[in-house]
Amino acid sequence: MSSSLSVIVPAYNAERTLEAATKSVLEQSYANIEVWIVDDGSSDGTLAIAEALARSDARVHILHQENKGAYTARLNALKRISSKWVSFVDADDTIDPYLFSTVIEFAERNELDIVQYDEPDAIDSASPYELFTDRKDIVDKIIRPRLVAGNGAMLVWDKIYRNDYDYDQFPACDGVTQFDDHIFNLVFFKRAKRVGYLHIKMYDYKPNVGSASKRYGKRSLHGLLSALEARNRYLPLYGISIEDRDCLLWREKNFCNIFLRAAFSRPCSIREACDNLKEIAATEEFKRCVGHPVGRHGRLLRLLSIINPVWVVFTARLAHKIRSLVKAVLK
Repeated sequence: MSSSLSVIVPAYNAERTLEAATKSVLEQSYANIEVWIVDDGSSDGTLAIAEALARSDARVHILHQENKGAYTARLNALKRISSKWVSFVDADDTIDPYLFSTVIEFAERNELDIVQYDEPDAIDSASPYELFTDRKDIVDKIIRPRLVAGNGAMLVWDKIYRNDYDYDQFPACDGVTQFDDHIFNLVFFKRAKRVGYLHIKMYDYKPNVGSASKRYGKRSLHGLLSALEARNRYLPLYGISIEDRDCLLWREKNFCNIFLRAAFSRPCSIREACDNLKEIAATEEFKRCVGHPVGRHGRLLRLLSIINPVWVVFTARLAHKIRSLVKAVLK
């Protein structure tokens, strides 16, 4: 008999945390569960730990791939599962033993397609839950503010999804390590008719200071361009134009973020940082941002694009250093 819930754990160089993350899933009070660990080309002992976990518990399955990023890791596992529900846990996080029994009971009682639960630092809500049972409500209250405008992160590890998708139709985004959650949710929410928010804090998220989202790398630009391509493809299916003001502001904001991260990211040299800025500025999407800016991020990008890259890098690094010193003094 297939499991009712599959939990996918993408893992890259997670030898210190993978066992605790996996055991927190296996120790759930919800019994009909399986775990898919996807080793994303780790260079440490991650795969050996995954194999040991699989030997000790038949509910653990392992996939191994070359290092292609969390998006491809999750998608490879999704194509192999047959459960009723699917969820995701990051390899450095843990969950409360009653998380999935609580969430699935809520989902099935209300015939939901997607349930989101609170992040650990979420503001306490006066209501224990919210239901969105009208497609217009889902678009206006979830898709527009969260996915289109980007007001708050749109994650995958704080949700369960009804597993009734053709995953071969999901966009192929090898190498995407940033904006991967965003791309998944663009597709997952496309068919959702009933969505619930359950205000419980039962997922222990542990921020990773070395996370790809905190620094610039060649995959940063690839992730943003992949997300923009997915937005261009899927947002019209929600009845939202890609020329919508909120869409344009999202593009400008995220280009501004990676442009500035590319300028001050270490340990690359000033020359390497300048080359990264030139690579970003050469993309057609960046040119659209600076050609017809809509908001303050677009106007800042237009200004930065006409300044010598050396000065951009020097100024960004100086400002970043001053900000770090001020934060250290104020602690």
